[in-house]
Amino acid sequence: MRYNTGPIILAFIVALIIPVSCTKNFDEINAPKAVLPESGINSATVGQAFAYAQYWGIGARYIQVEENLHGHIFAQYYTTNVGNFSTETYGANGSWVNLFWNDFYATAALMQLTTERITAEEKLDLANAMAKVWRVVMYHRLTDYFGPIIYSQYGNGEPTVNYDSQKDVYDDFFKTLDEAVVVLKANAGKSAFANIDQLYKGDANKWLRFANSLRLRLAMRIVYADAAKAKTEAEKAVADGLIVSNADIAGISSTLNSPNILSKITYLVNDFRASSSILSAMLGYNDPRLPVYFTPAASTGTFKGLRNGLPASQRGTAVAPSTSFVGPQWISNPPRAGTLNPTRIMCAAEVAFLRAEGALRGWNMGGTAKDFYNTGISLTLTEMLQASPRQ
Repeated sequence: MRYNTGPIILAFIVALIIPVSCTKNFDEINAPKAVLPESGINSATVGQAFAYAQYWGIGARYIQVEENLHGHIFAQYYTTNVGNFSTETYGANGSWVNLFWNDFYATAALMQLTTERITAEEKLDLANAMAKVWRVVMYHRLTDYFGPIIYSQYGNGEPTVNYDSQKDVYDDFFKTLDEAVVVLKANAGKSAFANIDQLYKGDANKWLRFANSLRLRLAMRIVYADAAKAKTEAEKAVADGLIVSNADIAGISSTLNSPNILSKITYLVNDFRASSSILSAMLGYNDPRLPVYFTPAASTGTFKGLRNGLPASQRGTAVAPSTSFVGPQWISNPPRAGTLNPTRIMCAAEVAFLRAEGALRGWNMGGTAKDFYNTGISLTLTEMLQASPRQ
């Protein structure tokens, strides 16, 4: 990964509302009755802002066009069966990308900023630490996607907002995690946002392991830009304790208000299929997770993928019945009875694989590359096979 640098200025168009008459009740008359004003957000209600930032901050509204129809296709997890989608032939769709960018800053980023501000003002230290960790979750996805982003100056109330370079953003991530970890350690065994937090029900111990695991992920992502800092941050993460069990994976709970995001997509659309690339690998290795991740083609009852990069003439809705779709637990819109289908943010297997890579580089990861690699395989198999079927 290379840091993207260079200052960019974004000019916001500010709408000037010029009153044509005076009324002392102007704000009250024009405020939607079902919306809580900022002045109404306090220590008793800030949890709602945090819950909103958790679910929508990972792109829940536009994740299909941001991730499913870009990154997942480029990685050849999926392919699209819609003839006119440019991303199938590696052409980014700017209008789709804009949807994700604009929604992030107009909604989730605002709720995140509000959560951090209120918890700081009300001296809710543990809640504030959790919110800081979540800021890193939200924004590291954004900067990995775009490079330079609006970060340190977001919400400054000015007509122009400076972008931060990716290097500066990552440097602040590590600083923010340092601040949060100090508080999480000091509050071991305690909780905050217990009835609101959709990851760990406010458990400070689990948030600490998550924060450290997140640090390890970020360290590995800067290894080609700053190898020395990557090593330092990775070893710091290991020393403070990581996610090592499937019981501690970080995932947004699936509820009626925050359904699993992939399931939310399949409930609305059916415009992508399993890529031949991933099915070829899973079939070739006789991977037992295959029926968990994908369903057989409706017309044949066998697993069959669709090749990436096909011309529009070879795609279309007619190919859907003859190709595989996502696994049964992600079809439709959970939660359904008996399902536990969180939107995963970080799993124990990823942490094990990160430690394996670190050990391979000679870093002190607390074990050998071989052992961590095998542990990662075991963890992902156990996690997925114990979690199925969900029909």
